[in-house]
Amino acid sequence: MNATVILVTLIMSILAVPASKAETLKVLDRRFHVLDGLKYCPTLTAVRLGGDTVIHGSVLGVYLQPEGNQSWMKLIDCLRPEDISRKRQCYSRRKLKQLVWPEGLWRIHETNEIVAFDGYCGWLYSLHLKGDFDSYVKLWSKRVEDDHFQTVNIQEAFILCGLPRYEGDTALVIQSVYESRYERVFAYPASLARRLDSVGVSTGDHFCYPALNPLDSSLWIAIYGYGFIYITDMKGHIQDSLPIEAPDFAVPPQIKSRIKSNAVAAEWLSQWTQIRSLRYVVPGYFLLQYDVGSEDIGGARVRLHSTLAWKANGEQIPLEVDKRWQLAGVEADGELIFVCYQSENEQSGIAVYMARIQP
Repeated sequence: MNATVILVTLIMSILAVPASKAETLKVLDRRFHVLDGLKYCPTLTAVRLGGDTVIHGSVLGVYLQPEGNQSWMKLIDCLRPEDISRKRQCYSRRKLKQLVWPEGLWRIHETNEIVAFDGYCGWLYSLHLKGDFDSYVKLWSKRVEDDHFQTVNIQEAFILCGLPRYEGDTALVIQSVYESRYERVFAYPASLARRLDSVGVSTGDHFCYPALNPLDSSLWIAIYGYGFIYITDMKGHIQDSLPIEAPDFAVPPQIKSRIKSNAVAAEWLSQWTQIRSLRYVVPGYFLLQYDVGSEDIGGARVRLHSTLAWKANGEQIPLEVDKRWQLAGVEADGELIFVCYQSENEQSGIAVYMARIQP
């Protein structure tokens, strides 16, 4: 067999090998909630309560739809930030009895509770649904100490709470849904603290976004302002890291000045990519979503997001997700809930998409 025949045979054998299939996002269901006069899509959170019942929450309130073809019902109103004082209400320990900025909704299967995270004071609430839909919220005081959380992710039997930067020397609190276990972990390195040590920058900025890898009991922690994800054990001891590689993910430069200056701080923060969420998805994926600007759609200002995906072993994979879609919830069985602003038949509102990652 001459060289030409060998070369042709080799090429044909390579072409005969089937290409590996890339992961895709399969939409399973779509809901539309008409909200009169809506000119933007606020940050939303959503959860399925079993069957076809879906809840979504935002500064507009908390709404429930029992079935896909039924009307949305408003469960509770939210307070307006301008009507209350954060200093008076949050830091004087005068507990709010109403939500302001709902940033997370979960159904805890072990206890069948509905838990809401409110980003205004940084506390966890239980959401109580009454038969006549005269619903209310109550501070989840039995499992909350005096910390003010910035991010919360409830997964498996764990409640992962990100603390504001410079709140002590740890960045993460782990709670249990079964008992009052409350542990501070992830004492971040001094170099990381120095990088974020800018006078004039608010200490209340979102700092870390945690997720649990149940396959090896590790934590994945995305740090605001850094181009990688830490991988730690459950005590927060760093084991590895993954780069965040995307052309639209910007890492800020070093601070120009240590002098107290709001102008310096504002310029510096304008160069940061704002992370929105890091979530684990059954059977073994991680999704990171972050802001990439906004666009005008029919007179409405709509925030845009990019989404990166990894397998649980750290392999980054391509996954096409519409930039208008916010990741609003992840169910225990791997179902994803996305939301976005849409206009239909001269009516504006929120579109809710239920989807799954297909290998």
